This record gives sequence, C-alpha cells and structure tokens, in this order.
Amino acid sequence: MEGVWRATGDVVIFLDSHIEATPGWMQPLLARIKEDPKKVVLPKVDSIDAETFQYTSSPRDGIGVLGFSWSLGQRPWPVADYGQ
Repeated sequence: MEGVWRATGDVVIFLDSHIEATPGWMQPLLARIKEDPKKVVLPKVDSIDAETFQYTSSPRDGIGVLGFSWSLGQRPWPVADYGQ
C-alpha cells in the first residue's frame, strides 16, 4: 500500500502477479473512469490453457457488470439485468 500512498497520478491500477497486459488494454478502462470517476472498472480477462498454452481472447462485445458477494466472490450480471 505504500506505493498507493506515494502515487501522484490521477488513477491507480492494480495488477495481479499473473497478469500480462496486452497492447491497448488500458485505454478502455481509463475512458470509463473519465466518464465517472467513482467507477471501479475491470477488464475482460483473456485466458491461457494450462495444458496447451493456447491463448483464448475474451469477447469484446459490450459492457458487463460484476458484483461482489459478502464472501468476496464474484458474480457477473448481463447489462440488461443490472439494477434488478
């Protein structure tokens, strides 16, 4: 957390140690934050198969909503269901 307290930029980004950022990954996230600075945004995560090392890209067709439970589990909601 020391890095967060010493940060001087407008946005702080956290990446897990297993994350590999691909070209262009940050611009869509920053655009959402610019629309509403109170947003917490997460990218869609591509995957690499542990057995074959095959890279699979996530669909980039739209925006989803991710919620967190009290046990810190994640639950995706389609945008149409948001607010229900």
